[in-house]
Parts: sequence; C-alpha cells; structure tokens
Amino acid sequence: MSEKGEYVTGRYRDFLLDVSRGFVDGAEPFYGYGRITTTGAASGVLWPDGTFETPVIGGEPFEIVSTSAQDGVNGTGIQSVHVHYLDLNLDAQERIVTLNGLTAVSSATLNPPIPDCRFVQCMHIETFGSGKAAAGDIYLRRIGGDAQNFAMIALGKVRCASSVRMVPRGKRLIITGAVASSTSGTAAASCRVELAASMIDSHNYVYPSVFIPMAGIGFQDNGFGMNMAPLAAVPEGVLVGLTFTIDKAGTISGSWFGFLETV
Repeated sequence: MSEKGEYVTGRYRDFLLDVSRGFVDGAEPFYGYGRITTTGAASGVLWPDGTFETPVIGGEPFEIVSTSAQDGVNGTGIQSVHVHYLDLNLDAQERIVTLNGLTAVSSATLNPPIPDCRFVQCMHIETFGSGKAAAGDIYLRRIGGDAQNFAMIALGKVRCASSVRMVPRGKRLIITGAVASSTSGTAAASCRVELAASMIDSHNYVYPSVFIPMAGIGFQDNGFGMNMAPLAAVPEGVLVGLTFTIDKAGTISGSWFGFLETV
C-alpha cells in the first residue's frame, strides 16, 4: 500500500482516505461522539449521564433496561440494540440484545452469556418500531448494587452519546482531529472542551477513571474543528474521550477521530 503523498496512476494517494476505504491492512477508523445538555454550570466527561465509571477491572456482566414498555419486541420504540464492547482480554466484541421494555435483560442470561465485559464502546439501534427511536431512556448498567450506567440511549435518540472509547488489545490509536460546539438558549454560555486520555507518560488511570488533557479549546456559543499534528500513539487499554466545562445551561457536543493500527 502506498504511503500518503505517493503519486500513483496519475494522482496522489491520501493515507487517511485509504484507511477509511479499507485499503490499509491492519488499520481501521476509530472515533468517539459525545453530547450532553446541562441545566446550569457543569463539568465532567462528555457523555449524557452524570458520573462516568468503567466496569470493574476483572470485567462484569451488565443489564439493559428502558424507562418505556415500548422499547421491546413489538414496541413502537427500539426493539433491539447492537452493543459494542471489549471483553476481559480487551478484544473487541459485539452482540445484538433484544429489549424487554421495563424489565431488565441480563447479559449473563444471553446465549451465549457475556460474563466479562471490560468496557462498553457504544450501544445503538438495531431493530425498531414505528417510532424509529428510543421510546424511553435506555440504560446499559451494572447489575444490582449502585446500578451504575455504562451506556445510554436517550429518549428520542438512536445511539449512545458517550465520547469515551478504550483502545482494544493489540492496537494503538492515532488521533487525527476533533470537533466540538456549545449552544445555549438564553445568555451566551462560555465552554471549554478538552481532548483527554486516562494516560500520562507510562501511567494509565482507568479505574477509577482519571482523564488527563492532551489538547483543548474554549468558545462561547460557537463551534470549532481542528486537524492535529500527530500526538503520541495511545496504547491498548487506555481510555480516550472529551471533557467539558460550561458556566451556564447549554448543550455541548463533540467528536474526536483517528484510526487504530495493529501493533
């Protein structure tokens, strides 16, 4: 495969476009998208549901439940979801789970079961009814105890809105850019969004999760996008996401993007 900028058959090849096209062996696009609406000044991880926490280091099962009976078989909302997760070995896995409305569906009772989820990358719509979106808030959460949520599809939405991803086993992540925006319905809100990871130098702070900034931008009822000079490659088992600080009620959304390559 040609390197970026190599002249081939009368045109220049672009390495990142070739990754997107699947032309580069061992490389694939990788990104995170997050969104949150606050009721006032707030800060934290860019995802929709308060405190961010990962499953325990040893992995654990989870359950999925909705706040609406219409999210399930024959319902008007989402009938099944597609869950992307990492297992105990940090290998990428995926599973389609049929919902049962207000009754939680445990990953431990699936066939085959999922007993060792290490991290939930994303959850999105698979099959659906006439509403074509979630009829309630759909939560993927810890079973029992504090019922900590690991992923969420909000009412009226079709996918999770967490900006955080974990680099799978045998991969390294190259980040190439990010976009973010903030809007408020009343007084202009000042917002700062930072690209962050659970790693600095050789230290990885996954559990409990600590996010350390790598790059940031501030704006006021505006948006910003940037292409990045290469940052240090992010190794397996590290979390990457966006964090935010806003001084008034507002809606913040953002994405970071790049690609995984086999080590």
